[in-house]
Amino acid sequence: MAFTLIRTDGDGEWGGFPAAALPCPRNEAWALSVDARTPVRALVATGPRRVECGPEWTVAPAGQPNRWNHRREPGALAQVTAETFEEMVRDLVWYPVQTAPNPIRRTDAALGRAFEAAVLAELEGERDRPLVVRFNSWSGEDDGPRHVCKVECAPCAGLDAAPGWRWWSPLVRDPDELAGHLRRALLARPRPGMPAARAREFWGWGVAGQAGA
Repeated sequence: MAFTLIRTDGDGEWGGFPAAALPCPRNEAWALSVDARTPVRALVATGPRRVECGPEWTVAPAGQPNRWNHRREPGALAQVTAETFEEMVRDLVWYPVQTAPNPIRRTDAALGRAFEAAVLAELEGERDRPLVVRFNSWSGEDDGPRHVCKVECAPCAGLDAAPGWRWWSPLVRDPDELAGHLRRALLARPRPGMPAARAREFWGWGVAGQAGA
């Protein structure tokens, strides 16, 4: 489902809502608004579950069954851009999956968003523990740039904690190609009580164990 935008007198100061570019979890309805009734404008995201993603957000019942208001005051309005607004909402609704600052956005904002959306869609059913998503790019000599993604479980405290799952993509051209690789990696990911499929390891020139690598 998509985000619903609730227009208020204060939302123009945020540079507009970029909600059309935001991926929304399937089967979840979220509404976004700006609370302009207080001296400091606040972002309010109303959703079907209570998300405790950090002290920046305050959470309260929305007055409807199974609906929660998540409120955040981002500080000086002059520092709030459409991109930072988008990142706030993305990290809230997809918590505990967190996306690190994406360098692809610096050269092509639309492509950077498309890569993020493709990865989040594949991680829809993987939000049982914190995951961190990172991107990077390399410039090709004649055939354009290549992009890479890393997905890993956030480290656990304690010396006895088992190593977390971690995956690197090969160099890819577009979000669809990346999504396909990640989909296969998630199918091969070890699960409690299930044998792990053979791992596919990428080393820049091919896939270990794959014909032609």
